[in-house]
Amino acid sequence: DRALPVVRMLPGENRRERVLSPDEEARYLKAATEIGDGIVRAYDRALEGIRATKRGEEPIVPRDPYLLRDLATILMECALRPEEAYRMRWTEVRDGSLHVAHGKTENARRVIPIPPRAAAVLSMRQSVNSGEWVFPAPTRTGHIEQSSIKRQHAQACKKAGIEHFVPYTFRHTCLTRWASVMDP
Repeated sequence: DRALPVVRMLPGENRRERVLSPDEEARYLKAATEIGDGIVRAYDRALEGIRATKRGEEPIVPRDPYLLRDLATILMECALRPEEAYRMRWTEVRDGSLHVAHGKTENARRVIPIPPRAAAVLSMRQSVNSGEWVFPAPTRTGHIEQSSIKRQHAQACKKAGIEHFVPYTFRHTCLTRWASVMDP
């Protein structure tokens, strides 16, 4: 018999949500990066392929090969709900903070200091993205939605050797880590 690990509950919790370990987080981000690298390599191969070289057909340029990695980083570092990240506008990123102007409740409106790793991702995305949305997509809304990452997320979980989890788990992971230094 193996003893189950002791899981500390936060005040007000009545059940424990899934939280990624630091190792699982690192493996997931590595897998998400590898998926992005694979998309870039496929495009590079297409540029050298028969369609491009002999037929003069241009391959489709990948829109955002590292979308999953960037989104996961923002979710894990800032404890955003996935929908808040999907709908994040550049006007909400200012003064070293994220100004969450919308949410499921009035308390969801808040200002979150941007940690260095998230700031690096946002800076990189802003240098190549001049539109309104931090995570733009060719959807009706103009920004990514759950369906935009569904397949890549499942692929990253499998590649990382992690049991599939919902993206909201990134929020639980961040809040659990913050609980040791502040009241989430």
